[in-house]
Amino acid sequence: MNEAKGGAGAYLLVMLIAGGAGFYFGQQSAGTPATAAVDGDIDCNSDAVQECLNAEPIYKIPVGDAATKGNPEALVTIVEVSDFQCPFCNRVNKTIDQLMKGKYGKDLRVAFYHNPLGFHNRAEPAAVAAEAAGRQGKFWEMHDKLFANLRNLTDANFDKWAGELALDMTKFKADLKDPALLKKVKAQQATAVKLGARGTPAFFINGRFLSGAQPLAKFEEVIEKALKDAKKQIKKGVAAKDVYAKIIEKGATSKVNNPAPAAAQPPARPKPPADTRQNVPVKKSYRGKGTWPAKVVIVEYSDFECPFCSRGAKTVEDIMKNHGKDVYFIYKHNPLGFHPNAEPAARACEAAGMQGKFFEMHDKMFADYKNLTQENFEKWAKELGLNVAKFKKDMNSQKVKDIVKADVAESAKVGARGTPNFFVNGIPVRGALPYDRFKPTIEAELKKADALIKKGVKLKDVYAEVMKEAGKPAPNFKLPNAPVKPKGPVKVDDHPEDMAFGPKNAKVTIYEFSDFECPFCSKGADTITALKKEYGDKIRVVFKNLPLSFHKNAELAARAAHAAGKQGKFWEMHDKLFANFRTLGEASIKGFAKEIGVDMAKWEKDLNSESTKAKVEADKKLANKVGARGTPNFYINGDHLAGAQPIDRFKAIIDKHLKK
Repeated sequence: MNEAKGGAGAYLLVMLIAGGAGFYFGQQSAGTPATAAVDGDIDCNSDAVQECLNAEPIYKIPVGDAATKGNPEALVTIVEVSDFQCPFCNRVNKTIDQLMKGKYGKDLRVAFYHNPLGFHNRAEPAAVAAEAAGRQGKFWEMHDKLFANLRNLTDANFDKWAGELALDMTKFKADLKDPALLKKVKAQQATAVKLGARGTPAFFINGRFLSGAQPLAKFEEVIEKALKDAKKQIKKGVAAKDVYAKIIEKGATSKVNNPAPAAAQPPARPKPPADTRQNVPVKKSYRGKGTWPAKVVIVEYSDFECPFCSRGAKTVEDIMKNHGKDVYFIYKHNPLGFHPNAEPAARACEAAGMQGKFFEMHDKMFADYKNLTQENFEKWAKELGLNVAKFKKDMNSQKVKDIVKADVAESAKVGARGTPNFFVNGIPVRGALPYDRFKPTIEAELKKADALIKKGVKLKDVYAEVMKEAGKPAPNFKLPNAPVKPKGPVKVDDHPEDMAFGPKNAKVTIYEFSDFECPFCSKGADTITALKKEYGDKIRVVFKNLPLSFHKNAELAARAAHAAGKQGKFWEMHDKLFANFRTLGEASIKGFAKEIGVDMAKWEKDLNSESTKAKVEADKKLANKVGARGTPNFYINGDHLAGAQPIDRFKAIIDKHLKK
């Protein structure tokens, strides 16, 4: 609906209610009786209601010349607004596939709108490549290849994939240069942004806006509403092929900002849980490791498809290595709705646990969290020597489903809404934090346990005694390495062995604090590469190392790049490392050194030299001094820019300093 009509619709609705014709949408209006007969006849696309007073507006987003798949006469059209370099867009593709293959399949059509984001430097060329393939009837085939290789969207790969799809290469290459395709991409992007889809992925389901990589259940909820409206149009005599056009006919043509009326507002989002000690249920279990009974019990609520939980698992290893004799660790499940493979993975791990191999399966899953398939579950079960028939039976049993379901309910009760969430003797420690962030809490709880034992409390009763403090504010421990962010322009010191690009007298110097195993740093590196091409000798870029403790290969990679730099090959190694940040290890890093042509004997000597190690340590200390929390962090002539920001943010600061 158009914004201009919202006020008239609101006025008419108020008059209907004032006249006694109350009706029901979302929830009943206060003091107004719901009339079932009226509710049954209300069409949310009518002039009278105008999609329930903008609480959930219908947007006019035409399919036009967008690539489509599914039933051309489907009652529900999903317009997907996406970016081929966006990992969240890639993730939600699994959900769309599930919908197309599931109970709604015959009723669905998907149309693809492009929205290549500014900080994804290869997203726009990839969009054009997909459209060029589409001219030969292979849009969706190219779509799949682009998402499967979203970190390697090069021109050479576009040609390679076009060849694999048996496209006419002469035509494909000519179409890549056709300005009409880029114009189409930009036109779709402009429409999507105007309607409020600024980020990716975003969806319009029969015109209803849904933002982000939402769980399957959320899509199904909106599809049900869309089907209900579509079937009303069919009853009115509208042909199936015309239903979508009819539904969006009076839709909004720009983002609707009108607040919804009180009766249509969703329930208030629960406030985040207070940081109080929680009474988390614990017992000795096949999902536990360490000493039982223990002075300190740590419970983790986790998700096998969550990359942060994978990091959390590494932290648990460090905790047990340092405190194993005094700590008992228990793993509990909290598979998140937008991770389609997390719940089956939880059940698979439970099934392995019933044969005494819970943590062995746990380790395999986190080592390969992007490939949590039934085929792999069975493969890993076989590798672990499990009875595979029993494993499959247990995995699908109601008993195992109930265990996972109970963990999820328990996680909500104790306030573990995301993953990973840890509770150290009931004290919340949220997120994939390094061991150093857990250490003060663990040590304080060990002192508390020792004091209780000294008073005569038996070790087996320590946890229960501590839980008498449940509900009280959790202790607030001073954490190490929490730098104070400096105010104003930041002076970043040079180091004699800094690796840099550009002249020392450049008007603009960019100091980059980065980690070769960090996906956001990889994006930041792409932005820096683009800036180097655009500004050339006008800027100087100085690379500073900040390998994070939970990235096990980051420090080795930092030393490897520095060692290559001593032979004038820093940026070549830098590019190799970031292009392969998910597969870094001793063998692969050594392979990259050979590929870029360094003297291997000298490189290995420099890799392990005290001076190289000292340089990395000096960079880390400097990061602490200037307030660089996490990675990447940039300082442009002292102006701080945190995170993998869009290139325009960098250019605005650079241009400001160049004009001085």
